Amino acid sequence: MKINKDHLQLFFLSLVGFYPLLKFDWSSKILFAFCLIVIIKAIREKTIVFKKKDVSKFFLLSGFFICLFLSGLYSENTEVYFIKIIQMTPLIVIPFIISFIEFNFLNKKKHIIFRIFVMVNILYTGFITYLFYTSPDRMQYDLYHYLLDYDKFQLITKNNLFNDFYLVHKPYFSMGFVMCAIFSLHYFFKDKAKNNLLKVIYFLSFIYFTIWVFYAFSFPNVLAYLICILLTINHHFKIKQFVLFSILFIACCIFFFTFKSYDNDVKRGYNFLKSSINKENYELNDSRKEVYKSVKSILQKSSLTQLIFGYGLGDIQDKLNQDYNSRLLENRSRNILYYSEEFDNQFWFKNNITVESNKDLIIFDKQNSELIRIDNADNNLSHNISTKFKI
Repeated sequence: MKINKDHLQLFFLSLVGFYPLLKFDWSSKILFAFCLIVIIKAIREKTIVFKKKDVSKFFLLSGFFICLFLSGLYSENTEVYFIKIIQMTPLIVIPFIISFIEFNFLNKKKHIIFRIFVMVNILYTGFITYLFYTSPDRMQYDLYHYLLDYDKFQLITKNNLFNDFYLVHKPYFSMGFVMCAIFSLHYFFKDKAKNNLLKVIYFLSFIYFTIWVFYAFSFPNVLAYLICILLTINHHFKIKQFVLFSILFIACCIFFFTFKSYDNDVKRGYNFLKSSINKENYELNDSRKEVYKSVKSILQKSSLTQLIFGYGLGDIQDKLNQDYNSRLLENRSRNILYYSEEFDNQFWFKNNITVESNKDLIIFDKQNSELIRIDNADNNLSHNISTKFKI
């Protein structure tokens, strides 16, 4: 039986929809297979066209990759540079397909691809919900605790994974949820058919993924969701209708924000923004702030040439590591206790213990080690040295 290349394209493109569930190495291989089939088909059917406008489009779409590629000219760590360039090849392959290949497949099958993508993400939400409900660990909290704190939900889910083949990480799967919400709203507005049931399904799909986006609450994805939804409304309506729908949408978002305001991850996100603006210390557990600090520090130490051209792709992590280490040395931990080497001092309360100072030699041949002697060995009470701390 002859295999239709369109069906192969559809098959591999549909598998890309599983990217929230599959680890990145598998998702990359699926995407590579899809691109390879498209290019081979275009070569055999002679549908690769190089026009002036297509070349311009290609350079616009691949400009970022071209800059990274040229940075190899001044990358000191060439080994890491070549590894990174190979990892980022989709940044050049996909613009090539968009620019030079007469690729009509998406136009013919876009409804099928959209529906498969949405169904895959619905299955994913069912999968992680199943992992949660089948874990006995969830019984340590009532259900409303998990509804208010997604981090607890994800912890239970991760602990219940029966194979490390799967990936459960909200910044990545919530990107898919954002796209599903946007697609659903777009088709809800666009579909002019008399099939009201289909419009209801689109709208319910939009609501379903909106709830998941706010529940997982990955800050960048929530921001992307808000911007894209407003752009979608603006695309489909005139100014008065746009204002009306925007007010209604913002009111709904305020409800979700209020509901999630006690979520630990939301608080961490707010504190991250506040600490970035006013430089005060807030309770924060976000490694990204350390990255931003290092970037700022590196820029301050950079020459004019480095500011214009940046650092080579192979040297970026080396520069970050170097700055991390230097800042750790500058801010390394130190003993903040008073008289930490003088236990005979009145600062320390001694219970059934006597301390004699400078009684013995230490490893540097100095006569300054303390001798701690129990006063009454037969006493059943504790023998300790202690001090008070103000909290």
